[in-house]
Amino acid sequence: HNPDNEYLFGMKEEDIEHTARGIKDNGFIGAINVYKMESGQYEIYSGHIRRYAAEKAGMKKIPCLIEPMPDKETTKRRQLLGANLYGRNRVTNSDPILVARQLEYHKNTLEMEGFKGDMREQLALEFGISGSQVYKYLSLLGLTQDLQDMVSAGIISYSSIYSSKAFSTEKQSEIANKIKSVHSEQDEPLTR
Repeated sequence: HNPDNEYLFGMKEEDIEHTARGIKDNGFIGAINVYKMESGQYEIYSGHIRRYAAEKAGMKKIPCLIEPMPDKETTKRRQLLGANLYGRNRVTNSDPILVARQLEYHKNTLEMEGFKGDMREQLALEFGISGSQVYKYLSLLGLTQDLQDMVSAGIISYSSIYSSKAFSTEKQSEIANKIKSVHSEQDEPLTR
């Protein structure tokens, strides 16, 4: 499998379980996308969850669309994002930290390709979000792991905490501790 896939899109056990139930009830629909490598093995670039779910459902073989390994790393990166992101409307219903990783990954891809335009606007266009959302999402990657975990868990919204990236690690740790203490007293996401 492509190691970037889980980092960019996550691999929640409940998604695998849900998909496995669907496969048991309705069979495996469609195919996963793989590259044929020089070693004769295959690398999945779209279908990781379906692959694990099929195994869980007891399948030994699953249908694959086999493509040659792209000759350029940027092509491979674009296909990974395209196959896993664009058809699923993930930005609106995904973990904000995963969205931030996807934006940064694509930003790096554009830089590798020598992109010279307005990066924020290009990312906004390709992800179907505003330029200010691109900035807020990318800012999340400047947060401490504690704060990122709170955003992922839904304890605090990304739009309420992204600007904390301007603070030192120590100050961010203080903020995280305050959020934890307030959150333990109320069982709902914190707002700005």
